[in-house]
Amino acid sequence: MVPTNAEAPIRIIKLGGSLLHKKDLAQDLQRWLSQQSKAHHIIIVGGGGLADEVRTWSHSHDFDEAFAHDLCIQLLSITARAVAALCEPIPLVDDIVTATSDHPESLTCVFDAARFLNIDEPLQPGTPLPHTWSATSDSIAARVAIVASAQELVLLKSTAPPPELTVHVASQSHYVDEFFPTLSPELPPIRCVNFRDPSFPEWPLHR
Repeated sequence: MVPTNAEAPIRIIKLGGSLLHKKDLAQDLQRWLSQQSKAHHIIIVGGGGLADEVRTWSHSHDFDEAFAHDLCIQLLSITARAVAALCEPIPLVDDIVTATSDHPESLTCVFDAARFLNIDEPLQPGTPLPHTWSATSDSIAARVAIVASAQELVLLKSTAPPPELTVHVASQSHYVDEFFPTLSPELPPIRCVNFRDPSFPEWPLHR
């Protein structure tokens, strides 16, 4: 695992790519963060429509799945940079050690995960991510939570979750990706939030 000197607990926040079109996203994110308990917040942004476009190309042109996966990883840098710019002065960080240990006090940052995924993640203990469509930004955020020894993982989504919310039901319902249940035994507590609802209703995601 990555060593951490952070005194505040680490909370990994996956911001779904479908939320990038949300009006007042920056204001709503700041409002939601202000309602949370003190923590070191690391935000990971999904690929949204950009990743969907790569998936369409992949099906149209029969791209190698690992190649398409690599393209999507590069797109996560774009969405991370966009959210950091939108939510300025929240900083953009691209190094996992800096993201988790450089700041002993409570901090919020947007994490560009491309470097982590290409260089650091395969060398870390635990279950590695596959280079397939089965692992999307849900599993990427989960893997960061594991490597960072986070105390919580929060999934900000565009919809309410399915009933009987377990990781397996959520995966079967395509609320989280196919690989997510494989990582669940290694994960801290998980919350799901309907970020489209102004009241931000939330649910625990059970094993």
